[in-house]
Amino acid sequence: MPIFPPKPVVTSWDVFDTLVARFTPHPHDVFHTVEKSQNFPSFVRRRMDAQAGLDRRGAPYVLYDIYRQMVAEGMAAAEARVLLRAELAAERNQLFPIRRNVARVDPLDLIISDMYLSPEMISAVLFETCNLHTHRPIIRSNWGKNTGTIWPLVLNEYVIRRHVGDNPNSDIEIPSRFKIACELVQDSRLTPWEMKLHELGLGQLGLIQREVRLRTIPPDAGRFHAAVVGPYLTILACFAMHLVHRFGADAEFAFLSRSSDELCRVFVSMFPDIPTRSLNISRRLAGDEHMASMFAVGITPATVFVDMVGTGRSFFRFSESTGNPGRALILFAFLEGLLPGTELKKARKRQEAGRFTHVFNIEAAGKQWPFEHLLQAHYPPVSRAGLDLRSGGIVRVFGEAELDRVEADLVAWKSAAVTEFVRTARQRGLTDPGDAPVNAAMDNALQAILTDKDIMAPFTSFAAREQMDPA
Repeated sequence: MPIFPPKPVVTSWDVFDTLVARFTPHPHDVFHTVEKSQNFPSFVRRRMDAQAGLDRRGAPYVLYDIYRQMVAEGMAAAEARVLLRAELAAERNQLFPIRRNVARVDPLDLIISDMYLSPEMISAVLFETCNLHTHRPIIRSNWGKNTGTIWPLVLNEYVIRRHVGDNPNSDIEIPSRFKIACELVQDSRLTPWEMKLHELGLGQLGLIQREVRLRTIPPDAGRFHAAVVGPYLTILACFAMHLVHRFGADAEFAFLSRSSDELCRVFVSMFPDIPTRSLNISRRLAGDEHMASMFAVGITPATVFVDMVGTGRSFFRFSESTGNPGRALILFAFLEGLLPGTELKKARKRQEAGRFTHVFNIEAAGKQWPFEHLLQAHYPPVSRAGLDLRSGGIVRVFGEAELDRVEADLVAWKSAAVTEFVRTARQRGLTDPGDAPVNAAMDNALQAILTDKDIMAPFTSFAAREQMDPA
């Protein structure tokens, strides 16, 4: 009696909307992109009609067959080749990896797709978009998953520990009939926050943030991760636009480190023509006249100072010690509740004089903590610095690290997510929708953050620092 080796035990994976996603969620948007870029007014209709005709015929087909059908229906062969190349280019431009799922794929797993792209095209996506450089040749069919005809053949050779996909029918209901454990993953769908941005008139920003989320969110993501790729990135983009709305494109901006570092990165990317700099004015350095004069170099009457959160006390100590240079200070969130009566009166006089303003006011002490957790920097505070007057170079010396390893990893991930946001916004394009949507988005974003106490859970160092070393 022959002895058969045991069947391999593997996980099987769907591809589109499971391992990769498109920037615009509807797949037909690719056809509209081709129609517009190639100036071919009837392309969408003819492309969809050709595929529908092949579906009705019921024989297996791939993308090449769709274009052959279009030629058979009257399109010039040379024109079809140009359009096919344009479709593949548009598809590649749209696609990006869903990190959370790609990270779970084992080189021995099965990849199963009902997509009309050829196996070689889909493998190219896995190689080039997902960096799955050792995946096995895929199983591609037209309707094999959807009808279930592929599963008996698969199960004859493999034990499927789990099938993972996004489609409730072809990835869950159908394989379940063959006693396959299934996992529904729908990360590619818009989150409630991304849908909120669409409702507020910021649909493109919502799609950009969706791409950043899918590219960066790890398998073990928590509330901190969700807040970063949700309301926090919205605040960075919208506050950057708000600054230009409020002060004009002729202003210059100085972002106060460290809490405004990531805002500065986003601003420089969105408005590269506006003069911008960073200032390391901390609570400890603001009262040092030597340090203050060093950081005041290069400030002009057009300079607007920007900080994400605070009372303004440290800044105005710096400002008064250097002769009140610059135009004004703007805080995204003014912590009015932390100021005693005399200091509050000074703040209001500065507002009346046009030297100080803010977007939002937080009156209750401690309410700002979830927001401040999102502003933590990946490097320690500056303890001292030296200036080379001839070259303008500043050499900074940093203090002690404030974060433990887990906290540092989270903050480093946040910095990487901001980098991905900058890169994605530059590639996809982000237009300014005007004051009303921007202001509404900032308000919604801040409230979402302030009411999410779970953001703070991983950061025990922050609470200890506030209690034991508040200066």
